[in-house]
Amino acid sequence: MKKFLTAVLAAVLTLTAGFSVFAASSDSFAIEYDSTTDMHYIPASVAQQANAGDRFLIYCMNNKLHWPHTTPSISSVPDYTEGYLTASDFKSTDEYNTFISRLMTILYAGYPYNGFGLYQIVANPTSIGEAEFNQMLAVPSVLRTDFADVLGDTQFTYSDYTNHNTENLNKLSAFLTAVGDYYPSSTNTTHLKTPSGLTYQDITALPFYKAALCIYYANGQTPLEAYAQAYANSYYVTEKQAYQATQRAVWRLMNEYGIPDNNLTASSQAYTDYPLAGILYQASDANSKILRTEPSSEKISISGDATLNYDENTKQWVSGDLMVSEPTNYNGSYQLSVEGDGVSIQTANGGTTVKAGETFKLVSDKQVSGRVTATAADKVWLKSMQMYSPVGREDFQHMVGAVMGKKTISTAKAFNSTPKKEESTTTDPKDPEGSKTEDPSKPTTEDPKHTTTEDSNKSTTKTQSKLTTQASPVQKKIEGKSITAVLTGDDTNWTQYADWMALAALVGAAAIIIRKKTSAK
Repeated sequence: MKKFLTAVLAAVLTLTAGFSVFAASSDSFAIEYDSTTDMHYIPASVAQQANAGDRFLIYCMNNKLHWPHTTPSISSVPDYTEGYLTASDFKSTDEYNTFISRLMTILYAGYPYNGFGLYQIVANPTSIGEAEFNQMLAVPSVLRTDFADVLGDTQFTYSDYTNHNTENLNKLSAFLTAVGDYYPSSTNTTHLKTPSGLTYQDITALPFYKAALCIYYANGQTPLEAYAQAYANSYYVTEKQAYQATQRAVWRLMNEYGIPDNNLTASSQAYTDYPLAGILYQASDANSKILRTEPSSEKISISGDATLNYDENTKQWVSGDLMVSEPTNYNGSYQLSVEGDGVSIQTANGGTTVKAGETFKLVSDKQVSGRVTATAADKVWLKSMQMYSPVGREDFQHMVGAVMGKKTISTAKAFNSTPKKEESTTTDPKDPEGSKTEDPSKPTTEDPKHTTTEDSNKSTTKTQSKLTTQASPVQKKIEGKSITAVLTGDDTNWTQYADWMALAALVGAAAIIIRKKTSAK
């Protein structure tokens, strides 16, 4: 009977006020509050009932009401129970569905999930440098597909600005012009989405668009200065800034749809103090880009030329362009690691983290093989969205949170390297003889009429008649060999055989004399 009366009371209040007010139930619970971070959570025991593995972060839905934690002026906080807005709270079912879709998207894109990669957490907010700017200039694969005729496979860097790279600067200008064609207006009511489904708001919220815009409009200032002016603290933010920005994007959406006890607008200082809030709010129309199924390592890969070839200019082995490929809506950020002695990773931004479609190379000082791995830790996908209401109290905020799945996915690709090419031995036409010392074992190039030898005491030099230069049939067969090789079979320094050759000549002469004397008798 008690549960029945509670349900009737809730229904009456809903019809009277137009919005739900919840009474106590056996399923009520206390919201957890972290005073260090100023964040609120659904406790783990309740989260598990919502198919969440652990406690999850929740956001307030009414900026004019009390937070669900005690303060010096608020000594008690009500328990909460599941439920809040339904289709009956809106003008139509379509409006309700659109609202829910946009709210889900803000939570998915916001802190701590960063489902679209719209910001990067840093320990301390600092002014942006060239390395960070280069990270934003990495072209997402979806833009390369939608604007292939403009962007192609070009890799953009901050040096395009400093070096006045006209070709790349013109491509960025053409890209911005092409994006402008999707701006919704009274004259453009049909050309509103790219082939992959991106709207003008989707594109302009991307880091690449912001970086391109800052380069294009950097008149009288650098792109870094232009970015600091236009997008201060909208990409590189602390955890607290990311949380506060997400909260304000939620509040603005509540006010836009007339949810009671909300007054935050686009011009409110509490909103403009957090530029990331505007980025998340713009992204709320990108619900179709949310990943709703568990990601799989089998669906990602590393593509490209993984063979390292020796580069004569850098004196290193370098691979071709490699990149991570992933399905639509994964929006992964991949940490690269490499197994291979002395192999390093070369990216446009100088780091080891890339997104799908961003190219990188492998570099080594020696010939080596191994494998490179790309890992996306805690890749998220949306399971559901939960709303919660205070029990019996109308002066406390309602709460909302996204139930997310998380999974680490990775892929690897083997690589090898080719041998270093041998150095050329081609003779210099200007020095056909070369500058090498003459090998004494080779035929001399001296005057063919004479040659010199040292006697056994190495004190005098005798001139001897050289062998005739007319080649006999036998000589032709041994042409190119030294005389020593012909006589001894040993093509080494012939001078070591000089004494033996002289002795052989004397013995031969003596034999002839003896023979003549014998014949005379």
